[in-house]
Amino acid sequence: MRLLRPGGLVCFEGVFADGRTVDSGPQPVEILHLRDLLRTVRESPDLVTSLLPVGDGLLCAVKR
Repeated sequence: MRLLRPGGLVCFEGVFADGRTVDSGPQPVEILHLRDLLRTVRESPDLVTSLLPVGDGLLCAVKR
């Protein structure tokens, strides 16, 4: 975040992880890290986010 300038765009692809990010069962550590990333981006007051259902999910965020 500190490297992203105001108005800067950051994108993360594959955020649906074949549906594993919303599955309530036990998950590998990679999925848990992805969930943390999604939560951090979603809760950040410095970012305006958009989740696009393209491919396996594309999360884009613009810094305010």
